[in-house]
Amino acid sequence: MGKLKLNPDPTFREKVEIHVPGGKPEPVIFTFKYRTRDEVQDFLKELEGMDDVAMIMAIAKGWELDDEFNRDNVNQLVQAFIAAPKAILERYLQALTGTRAKN
Repeated sequence: MGKLKLNPDPTFREKVEIHVPGGKPEPVIFTFKYRTRDEVQDFLKELEGMDDVAMIMAIAKGWELDDEFNRDNVNQLVQAFIAAPKAILERYLQALTGTRAKN
């Protein structure tokens, strides 16, 4: 029998490559919130009115950084690494849908 669970875990971990200007991308492990298909569709509709910090707080529950995962530190990440919000959202959606970015 297969190991597929019809009720997925409420969170999952994924590595996100954060672009560092003048350097190599740095991997950060995020703990993301699982969403069903309908929940993803609703979330995508809500995205239009969200800023980057609110978006990250809505999809993630934590990260593997020395700094605590909270609104202030997420804002610091967004301010310091301009490409981070896009990378985080793309990786989240790729993980949920099973798709990979095209090179």
